[in-house]
Amino acid sequence: MTETPQTTPPPRSPAGLGPRGKRLWKAISADFELGTTETEVLTLACRTLDRITALEDDLKDASSIVLGS
Repeated sequence: MTETPQTTPPPRSPAGLGPRGKRLWKAISADFELGTTETEVLTLACRTLDRITALEDDLKDASSIVLGS
């Protein structure tokens, strides 16, 4: 990963990213030229952020007590 002025436009975000994942993609890819491995890691980070967001949404109204053993 190199922090250099972009000479080419940043790569498009992968299909299927949610709003937070896309924001993270744009923020990182606008400032850095990424190699293949770094692009893969960024893709996974963006998808993980989207999944965390979905889990937070599912849990925001859930009880903090779980019934069961």
